[in-house]
Amino acid sequence: MYGTVYAAERTDGERTGLAALKLAISPADARFEREAELLARIRHPNVPRLMDAGLWRAPSGGSHPFVVMECVEGVLR
Repeated sequence: MYGTVYAAERTDGERTGLAALKLAISPADARFEREAELLARIRHPNVPRLMDAGLWRAPSGGSHPFVVMECVEGVLR
């Protein structure tokens, strides 16, 4: 496991509804950049679409990559 996924809701007024926010556990995890690149290119009904990606600056000063994608119904484990 290299990230944690949260259900998130935008509050900036640009989009409405739920999104899936995936946040890296380790700072500077390069897999997130690759995941964002792949999601940006794929258009398939069974793959969530990329909404945003970047770095979240933690209060401790570290930077953790994140990916925001469409929220898809699923089973929690």
